Parts: sequence; C-alpha cells; structure tokens
Amino acid sequence: MIITCPNCETRFNVDRAALVPNGRSVRCGQCRHQWTQRPPDAIKPPAIADDDDYIPDLVERSVVPRPELVRRRGWAAAIVGWLALVLIVGAVIGGGILARERVVEMWPPASELFALVGMPVDVMGFGLEFRNITWRQETEGDGTALVVDGEVVNTLDRALPIPRLRGSLLDIREREIVFWIFTADNEMLPPGEATPFTTRLPNPPTNARGIAVTFAVSE
Repeated sequence: MIITCPNCETRFNVDRAALVPNGRSVRCGQCRHQWTQRPPDAIKPPAIADDDDYIPDLVERSVVPRPELVRRRGWAAAIVGWLALVLIVGAVIGGGILARERVVEMWPPASELFALVGMPVDVMGFGLEFRNITWRQETEGDGTALVVDGEVVNTLDRALPIPRLRGSLLDIREREIVFWIFTADNEMLPPGEATPFTTRLPNPPTNARGIAVTFAVSE
C-alpha cells in the first residue's frame, strides 16, 4: 500500500501487513517526521501503543509521484534551465562584444558579422592579400640593395584602404633581424583589384635567410 508523509508529502510503498491490525508509529526517511500510520480498514485506534520502542524509517521506493508534483517540479527545473542558458549565452555574447577585436583577430570573417549588427571592427588589412612577392639583389654604389616586389589584392566587394606595409628579414630560425616600413602605389584599392609595390633595403644583413611582408601596426 502507498502512504504519504503528512509533513513533506513524500510517498512510500509500505507492506500493509506491517500496519495491521491497529497500525504503528513510523518515521519519514526524508524529513524525519514521525506519525502513527494505521491501515485503511482500521476501525478504532489502538488501545495500546507499539509493544516496543522500535520505529521503522520509511525509505522512498519506486512510487509514481502525484501528477501535480511532477508538473510543479518539471516547471521549476525548466525555469532554472532556461535562466542558466540565458546567463551563459549573455556571457558569451557580452564577452564577444567587449573583446570583438580579439575575436576578429582569431577569425577575421567575424568582422562582417559585427558590422551587420552596427559594431564594425577595424581590422588592419582585412580583405587584403599579398601575392606574387619576389626579391632580388642589385648593386647600389659600393654596396648592394635588396629589392622586393609584389602586389596587394582586394578580395572583397567594396573598396578598401591600404595600410602601410612592413618588410622584415628573417634568420635561419625565422627570427626577425631587421624591418622597414613602406607604402603601396595606391592608398585605396577598388573591389577585386590589385596594386603593385616595390621597396628597397640598402645593404641587407648577410645572415638573412627569409623575407616577410605584412601590414604595419598603426602607432
């Protein structure tokens, strides 16, 4: 038979034989509330209390909960879950907005998404690519000069400004030895077009083993 704790409403599956003929004192295993439980067909209260001091603890078993309790607990769990989701999403969005420069640095296409929501991020060189970079040495007076040629290409469907360019010479471990700043032939580049650049570095170091061309960081 199923009995219910009058204090916390926890339901228990109890053997009816343990309560006959006149019932006995029981204790809720959840809230520790103690009461006298009688079988449903008991006619009158017992004349004598339990014949010992033992009061069994009721342990909750696989009893089907009451529908109203299921609905109440289900709604509570759903509300808590949705609140947690909103907080998590808000934290992610808020962090992305506050650190959008870092987000775009890690994933440049994100700048287009920020621009769509009215929060453009100025990412140096986004949409621009270097192509056809070559270099050669030429005699210059009593020394030599390193001549670097290449192109800057606009890969987007809108005109883009071209930042200043930065050339670097690298050693055998790809560590920067020396750098210099220069500019391309044009300051604005129409969509889908390319502009050439040429730069010279007099008397380059003899231990240089590589070259890199990037966009110069604005000061």
